[in-house]
Amino acid sequence: MHVEQRDEPHRLLERYEMTCMATQMTVWEIDANSQVVTWNEYLGIVFKHHHTETTVDWWLEHIHPDDVNCVLLVFNEWLESGESTWVFEYRFRRGDGVYVWVQDHSMRIFGGKGLEIRRLGSMLDVSKYRAHRLELIKRNIQLGDVAQMIAHELRGPLTTLMGLASLAQSQDVNSVSRPLIDRIVEATGLLDAQVQHMSATSTGLQSCGM
Repeated sequence: MHVEQRDEPHRLLERYEMTCMATQMTVWEIDANSQVVTWNEYLGIVFKHHHTETTVDWWLEHIHPDDVNCVLLVFNEWLESGESTWVFEYRFRRGDGVYVWVQDHSMRIFGGKGLEIRRLGSMLDVSKYRAHRLELIKRNIQLGDVAQMIAHELRGPLTTLMGLASLAQSQDVNSVSRPLIDRIVEATGLLDAQVQHMSATSTGLQSCGM
């Protein structure tokens, strides 16, 4: 039993290291008093910054100029809200000067008097995921445009055909022609429903790209 208790911290550390390795997760921690940021080795492996300690200002200086004000606004709103977790995406400059999209997860730890004593977080490079997501959005828009065009091209001839079929159905016709006309009316109605569905689907695909 004592052996298992001694091994538990080792197993937890091993699990943490394997998780970081599998996800390429850069973990950071801020001391509430000193405001010193401590990083794990993946700051160097993933983002090419070979530091173990930095300042908060250093982090801000490496956020893309177009993103930093928004990050600060949302980050400060989170601190004022009293909530314990925060997730945001922004562009971060690597050591080689290249900006990559990161997803930053943060968590605050409070002491017995409700005061923040530590702040932990992780940073993941999500550039490939965002590029893939944008490509899917682009394809959805293109598919929506194609479907909308097809629906539009079918609408005119179909409306004419439905009008003629309805007119024929209202006329006095012999018993041989009646079933045929009824089938035409039914078929055009089904086709009209398909065109409407195609138009609605195209609108949905296009809205996914917004």
